[in-house]
Amino acid sequence: MSTPREVKIACNLMWAGYLLLLLEQFLIYPFLLSPREMKFFEHTPPLTFALAGILLAWMTVKIFKGRNWARILLLIWIALGAILLLVGVLLPPLRQVIVSPPVILPLIIHVGIGGVVTYLLFLTEAKTWFKRQSQQEGGRAPETPSPTS
Repeated sequence: MSTPREVKIACNLMWAGYLLLLLEQFLIYPFLLSPREMKFFEHTPPLTFALAGILLAWMTVKIFKGRNWARILLLIWIALGAILLLVGVLLPPLRQVIVSPPVILPLIIHVGIGGVVTYLLFLTEAKTWFKRQSQQEGGRAPETPSPTS
């Protein structure tokens, strides 16, 4: 069975999110944030962003290939990101940076992408496809639906 439409759309949205992340790091933040706001990003080495990007790209490829564990790992990643964003908005020192327009607008887009991707990857057709892919990977024959009376 070929990759379901929902999974293809989710993966394409993930790639678009990664492209936005690159634009943020190299075009938006250096030119639109004040020096005080940029100090927030000095604490995170560029290698951290690079490794996170590589990990997310790898998970996207695995999701496209039907690896259910990658779908679950992405769900955890998105949930942790949402929690960290919430904490950042609630803490006064981070709030000043996060609510500045050059930061909050891309964050809102990322949250939206994460929500849509999560929704698409857990729709019934996608769940069924991931389950079937897992069974084929494990050497078991896929279950056939039982006929209804």
